[in-house]
Amino acid sequence: MPFPSPTMCGVDLKQQCSPAASSPVGAIGILSHEPRGRMRDTLRVTWLRELEPGLEARFVIRGAPLTDAGATCGEHETHSDIVFVNAPSDLRRENGPLLSFVLWLRCAMLAFPRAPFVGKADDDVWVAARWVHHTLSQLSSLRSQQPYIYVGGFEQYHWRPDVDAPARWSNGVQRESCRDRPSEGADHWLHGPFSFAKGALFLLSRPLATRLSGQGSSRHESRYAAMPRTRSYSPREHAEAITAGDPPRCVKW
Repeated sequence: MPFPSPTMCGVDLKQQCSPAASSPVGAIGILSHEPRGRMRDTLRVTWLRELEPGLEARFVIRGAPLTDAGATCGEHETHSDIVFVNAPSDLRRENGPLLSFVLWLRCAMLAFPRAPFVGKADDDVWVAARWVHHTLSQLSSLRSQQPYIYVGGFEQYHWRPDVDAPARWSNGVQRESCRDRPSEGADHWLHGPFSFAKGALFLLSRPLATRLSGQGSSRHESRYAAMPRTRSYSPREHAEAITAGDPPRCVKW
């Protein structure tokens, strides 16, 4: 006998990811936290009010369990723009947003099966929705030549094995191979660079989102979720969580 699907505010968590009738060019999950209702209301009366017809946006909230079910369920009933993900609501910022993002990707790929782009935004930013819609529409024509497209900011860092810490941060993507190298003007070695998505808004082409939300990401997700929620973490612990226990290393996609 199959286990029943979990529910929050009377919402079947699997059913909420059922295919929608719309075919947007992009679906944006706005990562939020249950107590930030005023932030969500602010977005509803600003850029979300002017959302282009070709874009879809949902607030993404971890709700296992909800800490104020009455207020949150009332908000959901009023606006019908919240996706609940089955993850602890009290996760810290070091692991909570990452887990929300992975679970949103998995839901969005089902809910918007024809959307060429899926992404995330923070709940404290203003998004130029018209520009986003125009950019994604233009990029859609390139997907046949370049299936893996990332729209957003990037940051890079290197790793210092001697102290188990990141170093030499930079914005953007420097086109250099990942390798061991001596640090300029210092007596230690650096390993890298490692690039990662950064910023309050970014979107992924569907093939890239599929890759990130697939089985290969589950071990990272579970490792992050298992990290203690009541303390901060060392750079080494972050690196081990991101690489599922392995030290930072260069890999080929």
